[in-house]
Amino acid sequence: MVLEFIFFMALLCGCVGVYLGSLVDKGFAGFWLGFFLGPIGLIIVFLLPKEHKMVPKAPPPEDANLDNDEYKVWLIDSYGIQKNEILSQYLCLGKLFDSVDLALIFAHSAEIKSRQLAKETKTKNAVASSKANAYINKGSFVILSIFFTIVCLLFFATPWLKELAS
Repeated sequence: MVLEFIFFMALLCGCVGVYLGSLVDKGFAGFWLGFFLGPIGLIIVFLLPKEHKMVPKAPPPEDANLDNDEYKVWLIDSYGIQKNEILSQYLCLGKLFDSVDLALIFAHSAEIKSRQLAKETKTKNAVASSKANAYINKGSFVILSIFFTIVCLLFFATPWLKELAS
């Protein structure tokens, strides 16, 4: 009887942990912290930092060709093109170039490859994400946790309440 009560309280704390964890984008961790650590786990979940997406750098200019000065400046900032005073050469992604124009051409080609790869990856991820979102989302996980808690409550607490009443 005591074991059922402990299990019920662990599930209840787990469900509250899911709710608190979903506020900081960590619902799964919230469930397990609440389940295993109880109220202390709920405090830990409440104090977890909110996950932040990486802030992207300034987007490249619309006109992405090497005749555009704004695009050249963006390439220099994004790819860290620097002049090495000792060697009197320009450094870009760990490679040395005799002139800044050659370093910019190299950075431009790397940017073109990066954009093509990002476009292919985005297409693949969109297909996979749409399939995954059809089955699971954050709201359904919370609803499923609440439903599971109610089922466990009915299963474990009903005999316990009947015993208390008699």
